[in-house]
Amino acid sequence: MTEQLIELGKVAAALAALSGLAVLAGKAVRGLLRTVRKLGRLADEVLGDGEKRPGWGKRLTSIEQDVGALKRTSATVAAEVRPNGGSSLKDQITRIEEATWAVRDSAEK
Repeated sequence: MTEQLIELGKVAAALAALSGLAVLAGKAVRGLLRTVRKLGRLADEVLGDGEKRPGWGKRLTSIEQDVGALKRTSATVAAEVRPNGGSSLKDQITRIEEATWAVRDSAEK
């Protein structure tokens, strides 16, 4: 009878160990699947997901084009606010100011 109880204890211990290993294996598989999903999302982000979401390369190219357009626009604005001998906005405002002062001076006399 004692030997049978010992054998039963061994079987119970083996079953407990196997169920513990099964739980650990399940957690490991879930963690692995979670990591694989994250890597899949990262790959979609970097490479793109069709036409609805372009990858980093296309988005960076788009940003570079926008920056180029902003540089051209700011160069145009900068050229207009610098005097250049008559045709810039700055020169035109200066002429208007001088004419306004001339009119004001002649009206005061």
